[in-house]
Amino acid sequence: MNNNSQPKAQIKQSLLSIPVLHSKITLFLTIAIAIVGFYFYYYLPKQENPDIAVPVAMITTVYPGASLEDMEQLITIPVENAINEVPDFDKVESYSFNSASIVVVSLTNEAKVEKSWQELRRIINTVKAKFPKDAQEPVIDTKLIETAGMIISFSGENYDYEQLAAFADVFQKKLSKISGVTRFDLTGKIPKEIKIKVDIAKLQKYPISIENIAQIIEAQNISIPSGGIRTEQGYISVNVSKPYSKAQDIGNTILFTSEENGSALYLKDISEITVDERSDVKSRTKQNGKNAVLLSGYFQPNKNIIHIGKEVRREIEEIKKDFPEDLIINEVSFEPESISKSISSFMMNLLQGIFFVLIVVFIALGMRNAIVVSTAIPLSILITYIAMWFFKIKVHQISTTALIIALGLLVDNAIVVVEAVQEHLNKGKEKHLAAYLGAKETAMPVLASTLTTIAAFSPLMFLPGAAGDLLGSIPQIVIISLTASYFVAMLAIPALTVLFSKKSEKTKIRRNYLRKFFLHLLNKALANKKLTIGISVAILLASLSLTTLLHKEYFPPADKDIFYIDIHGEDNDIKKTESIVANVEQLLKKQNEVLSYTSSIGQPLPRFYQLMEVNVPLEEYAQVKVDFDLDKSERFENKKELAAYLQQLFNEHITGASIQTRLLSLSGTGGGQIKVNISGNNLYRNIEVAKTIRDTLQSINGLEKIGTTISSFNYEYFVDVDYNFASSFGLSQYDIERQINLALMGSEVTKLHTAGKEIPVKLSGNINSIDNLDNLGILASNTNQKILLKQVADINLEKEYPVVRRLNKERNITVFCDAAAGFSAIDMANEIEHNIMPHMNTKGTEISFDGEREENKKDTGNLGVAALAAIFLVYIILMLQFNSFVQPLVILFTLPMSFIGAVIGLLLTGQPLSFTAILGVASLIGVVVNDAILLITFINRARKKGMSIHDACKDSSNQRFVPIMVTTATTVMALIPLSLSGSAMFTPLAVSLMAGLLVATLLTLVIVPLLYSILIKR
Repeated sequence: MNNNSQPKAQIKQSLLSIPVLHSKITLFLTIAIAIVGFYFYYYLPKQENPDIAVPVAMITTVYPGASLEDMEQLITIPVENAINEVPDFDKVESYSFNSASIVVVSLTNEAKVEKSWQELRRIINTVKAKFPKDAQEPVIDTKLIETAGMIISFSGENYDYEQLAAFADVFQKKLSKISGVTRFDLTGKIPKEIKIKVDIAKLQKYPISIENIAQIIEAQNISIPSGGIRTEQGYISVNVSKPYSKAQDIGNTILFTSEENGSALYLKDISEITVDERSDVKSRTKQNGKNAVLLSGYFQPNKNIIHIGKEVRREIEEIKKDFPEDLIINEVSFEPESISKSISSFMMNLLQGIFFVLIVVFIALGMRNAIVVSTAIPLSILITYIAMWFFKIKVHQISTTALIIALGLLVDNAIVVVEAVQEHLNKGKEKHLAAYLGAKETAMPVLASTLTTIAAFSPLMFLPGAAGDLLGSIPQIVIISLTASYFVAMLAIPALTVLFSKKSEKTKIRRNYLRKFFLHLLNKALANKKLTIGISVAILLASLSLTTLLHKEYFPPADKDIFYIDIHGEDNDIKKTESIVANVEQLLKKQNEVLSYTSSIGQPLPRFYQLMEVNVPLEEYAQVKVDFDLDKSERFENKKELAAYLQQLFNEHITGASIQTRLLSLSGTGGGQIKVNISGNNLYRNIEVAKTIRDTLQSINGLEKIGTTISSFNYEYFVDVDYNFASSFGLSQYDIERQINLALMGSEVTKLHTAGKEIPVKLSGNINSIDNLDNLGILASNTNQKILLKQVADINLEKEYPVVRRLNKERNITVFCDAAAGFSAIDMANEIEHNIMPHMNTKGTEISFDGEREENKKDTGNLGVAALAAIFLVYIILMLQFNSFVQPLVILFTLPMSFIGAVIGLLLTGQPLSFTAILGVASLIGVVVNDAILLITFINRARKKGMSIHDACKDSSNQRFVPIMVTTATTVMALIPLSLSGSAMFTPLAVSLMAGLLVATLLTLVIVPLLYSILIKR
């Protein structure tokens, strides 16, 4: 007892001593914290990617009867001008049609979304007061980027859209009650209506108009409260029977009674009455070519939707038992499963990384110390999960990747502390005292090293835009986990050394040939300083030139076996678009790799992936989601080849539409990797220039999926009425327009109430030719005289452009294209801008570019600024630590040279120079400086002992060889699973970081001492 208490008495009471003196309690608390960490991980919200979609809203305004030009001038432009006042406004796009206007407003990524949308609603409420009085209330949709957590399709050969919707409605009501579910939306429902097609030729024989028929039907089906009678028994209500209880009853409506013979004209005598799907629905959905409705589920934010998804699936299986077997229910998308697979894959990479790191630790430190050090990794990670809960950081592939990057760093602090404790144990000190002294001695150096790494990563947290939203959790997680590892190293690790470590036996030092090689290299470098520096600079310049050989890519396709097809027909006609989609589906059906396909005609599918482009509802537009499995055949090595093959098929076999096969991407540049915007007030000049650019691009090798936003001209019949002549017959403008409207477009005249449902009743004529329209009899409301339309009007065929697109308040046409396989979108954009556009006549228009090159330029520039800020922060910390202006430069001069390894690594592995690869290079700043700091610290200590600079450099490199190698090995080994994962996004990051770090090891052991000997004077 005395032997143990005496060393303990030498321990001063402090934060560092408490865990050491109460090591068993510390062990218990460590286990408790680990359990809490597991708990928080289980309940942390999980998703595949961070929330990165740009907030978008759509304002739709209908103005019946207005021309395209009136819509643009009276509705679209006033809305565009007012939107400037919206906080964090970024850009505005608009579409003006006959009778309708759509304005799409996008915010910046940094926007306070709810505040901006509240202001948008206030602004629209103000501007709508200036609209024409017949314009309808603007509809504001702020949920365009809301991504469905799951989409279920309901289809079947024996069911129409209304029946399918009825089935889906049962699921909708039950699934919406599940905890964690926000709502389920139904898409694709086409309700029934009663259609009355009046035979205009027969109607001509009678002194009534189609409007009279509408008035009679409406009057027959009117509902007026009758009241009641108060009797001795009380008040008894009176209810009058209705003439219509079923569709057939409508046909028995008497329209006219002859005064000559008393015969009656029934509606069924001059019309055809059917019950059919509503004709005014401008969108349809299909599943594997069959009519379908879709049920889209949305989950509550900040919830673990993996657990919610399991409950939803259980409920679906239970509900399905009560439905017909021939009803086909498919999962179009199911995010909980995608998230679970993604998280599991990255967690497996993390666990494999931990395993490899532990192997290095056990080899380097021995069994007992390795057990102590190895606790730092899981404990730091579990503490990180606790912090993620409080900082509202979700578990996804980016945050898990950050943990993989940090793995090697997490053990560094623990290794330094354990080595210090072991040194005191070997000197014969008692365990508690050795643990305390080891923690005390390393507290400040380890803190400085940790702060330096944090400083290197911290500027990355402020990357703006989509790249910041996507990758911002990497610096956050690295900083949190490093902070956690520091406290673990200072508080938990010393206590664990008390329980597990012991004085080590002297062992024979083995010959280390790698150490000998590095020391020999250092001797040569110190002996030939100028030559070594010259060779190093030459290699750096050569590596920079090698970047021209690397394939440049902004963001690769997402790691999902899904692509989608955007279809833009040439005619604003949903029937023609539906026919084109059917042809696309037939080609898809023949491909063995294709598992299923879901089509939406007239509007985009419910959003099934976060970073898809926002498309507006258009009759000429369709979108098809395709699920595939390359293992179903051996035709294609990767998804890019499959997409390119299908694109070629569509180009060869389908005409009358622009079809683009698109892989899912995290770049957020949907709609084409390269976009050329042609803007100007003259719409026809814009179209002319766009066609010239499109035709030119089609002849350029390296481009594919070339298309434009040009719509085909529509033809319309213009009824030129002589109103003075018409008035002489008693015809008013209302008489003419109303009766033409009913005869052609038709109108809902009443609703039939039957079996608890309301069925619209639509009245229209059967006119199907210009001759029929010419001979339409218009009944004058003043004289009851019927006049043929051709008597008072000329009908001419005219050409009209169907839609005016605008971008940022300018009329706009966009030419878009992708880079073909083996070509870089960035390089091709440069080729178009600098070598092609200068030779084209674009007079009268303004040309601007958009797409991957512009996003990459912006994000890479921001990353460069972050890297410079990181270097500056690191320099400040190093200057304070070394009390020198020059010594920090020794470390910073080596940073550019670590780029050599990254470039060589990317070249050898065939990985592209993508944004994530550049992020890996930027991350080297935080990893490389640690070893250099400790090496210079040892050199300074050696010089204080009287060594010359030359000897101090050699001696310190020899002493720090093993720790530096362990640090490099742990970081590299941690990244091996990620580099081999096949992830198109993260493999370049892992490769650039690994290869850069391997070269940085050489720089640390050779170039740092060399530069020190050159820059530091005796």
